[in-house]
Amino acid sequence: FSYGANGLGGRYFMPASAYLVSNGGNVRIDTKDSAGGSAAGAMTISGIVTSVATLSGGSILLNQNTGTGGPGAVAVRNALETMGGTADSPRYGRSGGEVRIAATDVLVNRINTSGSDSLATATVPAFGGAGGDVEIAATGTITLRRNILAAGGNGLAVSSGDATGGAGGSLLFRGNVLLDTGDSARPSVVFDTRGGVGQGDGDSGLGGNISVTGDLRGSSTSSDTLDLRYGSGTVTLGTLGLTTIDLANLVTAADEARSTGNLILNGRLDTLGTLTTYARGYGVQINGGGTIENAV
Repeated sequence: FSYGANGLGGRYFMPASAYLVSNGGNVRIDTKDSAGGSAAGAMTISGIVTSVATLSGGSILLNQNTGTGGPGAVAVRNALETMGGTADSPRYGRSGGEVRIAATDVLVNRINTSGSDSLATATVPAFGGAGGDVEIAATGTITLRRNILAAGGNGLAVSSGDATGGAGGSLLFRGNVLLDTGDSARPSVVFDTRGGVGQGDGDSGLGGNISVTGDLRGSSTSSDTLDLRYGSGTVTLGTLGLTTIDLANLVTAADEARSTGNLILNGRLDTLGTLTTYARGYGVQINGGGTIENAV
């Protein structure tokens, strides 16, 4: 649905206790132009769930068709969940739905677009579901309160038969990103786009790519650690010569054999306390310069 019109700006507000549940259907919410063609009204959402048992998750599209005035701010207090449901046909895991958000400023909590596993009772070949893509674009700041998960489902089958893992979804953040859980007991935000694990002679799924085009920084009072898990995907943080990275800790890959993709740091390292790499078969390129206080 859409709300507001040229000359009649609108604001959508969902009470904190309410969730919008689509049972597998797609959800699209657009704010239209306010008076004089300026930016549209804000959107405050408690949470949206498009996941349902046995089906692929529906998509969530916020402000993808706002008109000439452009979108307003978007705040999501709880989770956006588009995970693939538990497979009813044992050979095929279900895919997660995509999530796309455009706004002036964005605040989101947990997003989960992960695919589901095929079943251990499946005859071969079997396939895990793919993770859904996530794209968030903001002219201001993208504030991330919790983890962003877009992993592929695992490939499972009977008697250790051949099964292929699902591909991980991609994460694209167009704008400046702030990690801020608001809770000092939760110091880390995780980006997970790993492909699902294969079984037998089945391959593991491809990892999804991760990209941040703007500045990347953490909150010094709560969350100052970015934990990257992307398997065979490629991670690009920042734009060369234009952006900065300011984190206490950057974990560059999961400590597992699937970590084979490259990490490219284009943003200048204004402050990077600890770079945790693990001894895995992937490359790290530091193109933007700056200082790393501690590498482990």
